[in-house]
Amino acid sequence: MRAVHLTGLALSLMLVGCRGQDLSGTLQPGQTWTYRVLAPPMRYVETVRATRNVSVAGANGVELASGLGTSRLAWKNNVLYASKLGTTFYEPAIPLWSRTEMKHHGRALSFGRTSPVAGNLTPPPAKPVELTINGQKLKLEEAVIVLTGDGPPREIRTWIHPSRGLVQQEERVNGRLRIQTQMLTTQSLAQLEASPKVEPKSPE
Repeated sequence: MRAVHLTGLALSLMLVGCRGQDLSGTLQPGQTWTYRVLAPPMRYVETVRATRNVSVAGANGVELASGLGTSRLAWKNNVLYASKLGTTFYEPAIPLWSRTEMKHHGRALSFGRTSPVAGNLTPPPAKPVELTINGQKLKLEEAVIVLTGDGPPREIRTWIHPSRGLVQQEERVNGRLRIQTQMLTTQSLAQLEASPKVEPKSPE
């Protein structure tokens, strides 16, 4: 049986628009996608659906649902925020990806229990990392946030493609892999890597 408390990280893989783009124009309720999930010892393919538009960190975002639960995410000022991952709500929303170092202080609410949470986000290095996904080598920008509070430290790694958005994400607890998700798409990843880089628009 798949546990719904696995954070719902895979749901954010559907945010494939350019950084800074209004997500309401690229994700509409009713759209569906598939992605590959590795949650040791399980491996399977999951379907996700965009159910509705929601406000996240004061920006226009989306709620995404699958067998892992629901997530609420949005881009704001070229930062990817999450106000909900799986069964956990974050107040304020936590940053998952940014080009600058960020710190977070707030609280997490899960199963009716509230606990403090703090985070340190490390931005991507100057040189992109290279990962092999679906047999193709991609140059990706990786950011890492480490969350601390009640319980062991939790590390969330997010890999962004310059023009297509989030391609891979994983969570580790005490250094041990808990869940990894990879985008599955009908467009070949070779074409994705060859696509021209689109710079994010500055917020108005």
